[in-house]
Amino acid sequence: MPWVISNTSTKQPQLYCFDVLSLHPDWKLAALHSAQYDIDGSLLLYPETLAELSTLGVAVFETKKSAKQAFKQLGIATCRYVELRSAITKEFMTRPFIGESSWTDLNKNT
Repeated sequence: MPWVISNTSTKQPQLYCFDVLSLHPDWKLAALHSAQYDIDGSLLLYPETLAELSTLGVAVFETKKSAKQAFKQLGIATCRYVELRSAITKEFMTRPFIGESSWTDLNKNT
């Protein structure tokens, strides 16, 4: 899953925007107006959120490890690593799944 770097604010978190390919990145903080988070603190991706991430220039990393390496180069005191998760995944995870298995004894009433 992709990751972004955020400040540690709990009320109005802001994401770090910078050019990942620059050797000495100049960073800024930007707030997403369409941000929605799941119970684990992951940022849910909706079309509006993706558009905001793109226009603001938020740095997105493939792994948490690569986000940590970039954080060390920025010279910031503290941060939080936020996972980006598809909104469809959240909807799937919140719906109860009731399935039957015809090849095991799991559904037999004893």
